[in-house]
Amino acid sequence: MEGSQLTVQVVEAEGLQRGKDPFEPYVILAIEGQKIETTQATTNVTRPVWREFFTFEIESGQTPLNIYLANKDTYGTNDILGKCEISL
Repeated sequence: MEGSQLTVQVVEAEGLQRGKDPFEPYVILAIEGQKIETTQATTNVTRPVWREFFTFEIESGQTPLNIYLANKDTYGTNDILGKCEISL
């Protein structure tokens, strides 16, 4: 895995609960000090579809890919709605 690339496709999320505030979910991918965010979903926000591809340069392959589902907060800190970790 050392010195290779990892390509990830973010497809969609399901079953999100919308509150009263504006709801603009997006995904954060992080691995080996690299961080990428998807675009914010502004339509069909309880089942957003991204279909976006991202590529990471992998140095060691020893750390997991962290995936966060977040909500853009206009007036404060963005909220993390969920997280998962995938070992390489």
